[in-house]
Amino acid sequence: MVNNSGTVTINCPGISKEALNFLQSRLAEQISAIRREMAEAKADARLLRNQNDLIDRLRAEAEGWAQRYHDLLAQLSTDDQTAQARTLIEKGDLDGAARILGTLAERQDADIRRAAATKYSQGQVEMLRFAISKALPHYRRAHQLDPTNTNYAEAYAATAYRARDYGAAEAVWTDLLAIYRDRAARDPAAYRPVLAMTLNNLGVLYGDTNRLPQAEGAYEEALAIRRELAARDPAAYRPDLPSTLNNLGVLYRDTNRLPQAEGAYEEALAIYRELAARDPAAYRPSLAMALNNLGVLYSDTNRLPQAEGAYEEALAIRRELAARDPAAYRPNLASTLNNLGILYRDTNRLPQAEGAYEEALAIYRELAARDPAAYRPSLAMALNNLGVLYSDTNRLPQAEGAYEEALAIRRELAARDPAAYRPDLAMTLNNLGILYRDTNRLPQAEGAYEEALAIRRELAARDPAAYRPDLAMTLNNLGILYRDTNRLPQAEGAYEEALAIRRELAARDPAAYRPDLAMTLNNLGILYRDTNRLPQAEGAYEEALAIYRELAARDSAAYRPDLARTLNNLGNLYTVTSRRPQAEGAYREALAICRELAARDPDAYRPDLAMILNNIGILYTAPNRLPQAEGAYKEALAIFRELAAQYPAVHQARVDFLEAELARLRKATP
Repeated sequence: MVNNSGTVTINCPGISKEALNFLQSRLAEQISAIRREMAEAKADARLLRNQNDLIDRLRAEAEGWAQRYHDLLAQLSTDDQTAQARTLIEKGDLDGAARILGTLAERQDADIRRAAATKYSQGQVEMLRFAISKALPHYRRAHQLDPTNTNYAEAYAATAYRARDYGAAEAVWTDLLAIYRDRAARDPAAYRPVLAMTLNNLGVLYGDTNRLPQAEGAYEEALAIRRELAARDPAAYRPDLPSTLNNLGVLYRDTNRLPQAEGAYEEALAIYRELAARDPAAYRPSLAMALNNLGVLYSDTNRLPQAEGAYEEALAIRRELAARDPAAYRPNLASTLNNLGILYRDTNRLPQAEGAYEEALAIYRELAARDPAAYRPSLAMALNNLGVLYSDTNRLPQAEGAYEEALAIRRELAARDPAAYRPDLAMTLNNLGILYRDTNRLPQAEGAYEEALAIRRELAARDPAAYRPDLAMTLNNLGILYRDTNRLPQAEGAYEEALAIRRELAARDPAAYRPDLAMTLNNLGILYRDTNRLPQAEGAYEEALAIYRELAARDSAAYRPDLARTLNNLGNLYTVTSRRPQAEGAYREALAICRELAARDPDAYRPDLAMILNNIGILYTAPNRLPQAEGAYKEALAIFRELAAQYPAVHQARVDFLEAELARLRKATP
C-alpha cells in the first residue's frame, strides 16, 4: 500500500477508486504531520526512537486506514440511513457520511450497543479523514458504552496515545493487557500476537513517560513472545521481531547498558539484512535505520572504524532513496550526514566533517522553512555541530553565529517543552561558554556555563545514568574558567567533582569514558602546578599521559592531539622542577606531533604548535642555548602574529611577550 521510496502507491482490492484518491491526497499531508509529531516526541538528536521511522509510520497510516475502511463498511448495516452513509464512504465523501452518522447517533441513545457501534463508526470516519482530535471523543464514548469490545478499546487507546493523552492510553492498554493475558492462556495461537503488540505499545508509552524499568519489562516480555512466534512461523512474525529489538536497544543505550544495546541492535540488523535481501523495496529503509543506530552506538563506545562503516552503508542507502524520493528521504539522509560529520570531527578529519555538516544543514534549513515545527530542532542540532567545528578550526566569528542561532531556537523550544529540549539548551550554552572563554569574554562564559550547570544538575538528579556525563563536562569547563580568573579553590572543587564522576563512569565503561577521565586529570594537573603542588601535578599528568598513549596507539587520528597537549604540560612541569632533559624530551615529542598535525590542518593546530615552540624557547634560554631559543621564539612569533591579526584579544598578549623576549635575547647576545 505504501512503498519504501516514500510515495504512496495504493493497490488495495475492495476499496473504491474515489476513496483511494482521498487516501492518497491525505497521506501526502500526513508526511508533515508525522514529522512534527516525531520532533515533539524527540528523545535523541541522532536517533529516531521507538520505530519513529517516517516511512514505517506512513505505511502504518495507510494500512490502518485501509483496515478501518473495510471494518467500517462491514459494520454498517443495510438500513436506509447506514446504507446511505456506506455509499458516501465508498464515493470518498467522508464529510457527508459523518453528518449522517452524527444524526443517527442522536437517535440511538437508548440502544447502547447500537449507539456504541455508531460512535465507533463516527470515530473511524474521522480517522479516515485523519482528524485525530475529532475521532478521540467518539472512540472514548464507544468504549464507555461497550467496554467489553476490544476493537473499541484498541482504537481509543491508540488514538489517545497519538493525542498525547498518555493517562487514558495507559489505562485502556493496561485493561486490554489483562484481557489478552486471560485469552492467550486459553487460546495462545490466536491471542499471543496481540498480547505482544499490546506489551510493545505499553513499552513505548512507558519510555515516553520516562518509566524505563517498566518499559524494559514490557519490551522484554513482548520480545520473548515474538521470538517464540517467529520460531514457529518466520514468514509471518520475523518482521515484527526487529522492531521490539530496536526499541529495547534504544532503552539499553539510554540507560548506558551499551553491550546489551549492541546485542539488540545487531540482532535487529541481521534480521533486516535478511528481509531486505528478499524484499529491498520494503526493508532497505529499515536496514538503513538499523545501521544508523548501530553506528551511533559504535561511536559512543569509541569504535570509530566500525561506526564509520555502519554510517557509510546507511548513507549509501539513504542517498539512493533520497534521489528517488527527496520529500520522503532527505530528512533521513541529513540525519546520517550529521552523524558522519560527528565521526569525522572525532577523528580529526575536519574538512570532511565540515562537508557533511554543511550538506546536512542545507537540507535542514530547507525542511525547516517548509515545516518549522518538525525541523527546527534538527536545524538547531546541525547549527550546534557546525559551531563546534568552526570553533575547532579557529573560525570563532562563524562559530559564534552558529551557536547563537542554535541557542535562540533551543530557548524557544525549551520554553514550550522543557522536558524534551532543556538538555539540548544546556549543550549549546556549554559550547557558547567555551567560545566566550576562548575569546576572553569571561563574564559571558561564566554566565553560560552556570546556566548549563544548573540545568544539568537538575537533569542528573532525576536521571543520573543519562546526565552525569554531561554534568561532569560542564563542571570541567567551569573549572577551567575559575582557573583562568584565579579562583583556584572553586576551580579545584569543580575539577574534583568532575573527576569523581568520570572515574566512576570509566570504571563501568572504560572505552566510552577514559578519554574524558584523562582530560580532567590533565586539567587538575595544571591547577596543582599553578598552586605549587608539583608532586600531585606530576601524578595527574602521568596518569593522563598513560591513558592518552594507550588511546593514541589504538586511534592515532583521534588522540594524538591530546597526547601532544599532555606532553607539553608535562614538559612545563619538568621545566619548573629543573629536569631539563626530561622537559626537552616531552616538548620534542609534542612538537613532532603538532608539526605533523599542523601540516595537515593549519587552522586547527598552528596555535598549539606556536605554544610548544614558545615553551621550548623558554627552556633553552635558561641553560644559555640562546641561538636555539631565538629560533623557537621567532617561529612561534610568526604564527602568533598571524593569529593575532585575526583574533587580537586572544593572541596579542603572546605576541607582546615574544617580541620582548627576542629583544632581551638580542641584548644578551654579544
